[in-house]
Amino acid sequence: MIAFFKTPKNLMLPFLLLLFLVASPRLGYALAVTTLLFSVGSTVTFDLLFAFLRRRTVSFPVSGIITGLILALVIDPGSPWYQIVFVGASAMGLKHFLRFGGKHIFNPAASGLLVGFLVFGLQPGWWAPSGSLRIEDIIIYLPILLISYVSCRRYRRYNSVLAFLGVFAVTSLVVVQPFSLMRLVGTVLSPGMLFYALVMLPEPMTSPINKKRQLLYGTFVALVLYGISLLSGRVSFTVFDASLIALLLGNLVFFKLR
Repeated sequence: MIAFFKTPKNLMLPFLLLLFLVASPRLGYALAVTTLLFSVGSTVTFDLLFAFLRRRTVSFPVSGIITGLILALVIDPGSPWYQIVFVGASAMGLKHFLRFGGKHIFNPAASGLLVGFLVFGLQPGWWAPSGSLRIEDIIIYLPILLISYVSCRRYRRYNSVLAFLGVFAVTSLVVVQPFSLMRLVGTVLSPGMLFYALVMLPEPMTSPINKKRQLLYGTFVALVLYGISLLSGRVSFTVFDASLIALLLGNLVFFKLR
């Protein structure tokens, strides 16, 4: 069992599960568990199915479980069960079949959520990594701190994380008006932003491993997020979550620069 968690990807599993357990009371355990079961159940089922169709072999679906956990933490828990299953299936389908040179292009969870938006109009809820710097919300930072160890230390993606948060902080100076240091810190270091920067952004199969390219990648995603946020206030139609659009564009632009 100990040997299993020596792999960074495997080590991410208990930390994501801990985040789910810590956040569940604010949603209610019944709804939280139901969302988790549909999310993880769909990603694991379709991960195994699509892997068999591609390779005629199956293995323990660690990636499917991780994607399912992320979806359970991010998807709108009020969505009908079949929509949650559809998002999970889409995430695994894009992972297995939208490939170039044997590598998948987009973050599975983010791409699955985009398909859910295009088909059903679903917007991610980010219900689990929500909260603030208030004392009653501080417990959510424990699993996020553990996740940061995997992303920065074990995945070695700290340059991406630091570049993104640094540029996001600078661009936020323009948005947070009138200027307030506490509001700025609360925005940059909010649980949701840290979850995005530590879980979504540095996903190892869709982000650069080269340190210099990590800096460019994190900077690019932060600038695109800032640009989309500015533009979204000027359009009359509903747009998909700006942070996930920025992430998917970063995946695409840096696909050949990993």
